[in-house]
Amino acid sequence: MKGTRALIVEDDRIAARSLKTMLESFGCIVVSTTSEGAQAIQLAQEHKPDIALVDIWLKGDLDGIDTARQMQSIHPMPIIYLTAYADDETLARAIVTEPQGYLVKPVDPRDLHIAIDMALYRHRVKRAREQLVNELHEALSTVRHLSGLLRVCSHCNRVQASDGSWQTLESTIRAHPEANFAVGLCADCAQELCVARPQEDAHV
Repeated sequence: MKGTRALIVEDDRIAARSLKTMLESFGCIVVSTTSEGAQAIQLAQEHKPDIALVDIWLKGDLDGIDTARQMQSIHPMPIIYLTAYADDETLARAIVTEPQGYLVKPVDPRDLHIAIDMALYRHRVKRAREQLVNELHEALSTVRHLSGLLRVCSHCNRVQASDGSWQTLESTIRAHPEANFAVGLCADCAQELCVARPQEDAHV
């Protein structure tokens, strides 16, 4: 957790100061504190924090849930919601934004410490999983590309079909316009060239 860059979005000044003190005691770096959703979005874009503590009930046009949603669209990061109370409808809206934590105010330092540790861990796991999925998609794309390669004989220009037979290049292109081609030698041409070469060498 030490060195974690945190953004506090809290419209209660006393609560904001308390959160800042707790975070700094954990070794976190508080990049900024704001009480307005619109400013929080700008700060998220500017500082790209590792985590954000967001009060659900913010004054102004944007509440904490709308603010968190827009912040994450700019810079994906774990969100921990803070609130003194919340009805079922509000909680349902909050869940859609996939928060990594939820704390009821007044926040206990130990609960905050545990929530941040868990949020950072879950976020790392999520990003690692997304990276793995992307790598698997790229690998699958490569496999599909390789499996789509058709062997072309560089001597007679025939193409090897899936059953092992050799067909004319023109008919293969008509049947498989999307295919990629790898140049080689068909068995007949390989044998012909191997037979012809000793004869040529004999005349030298």
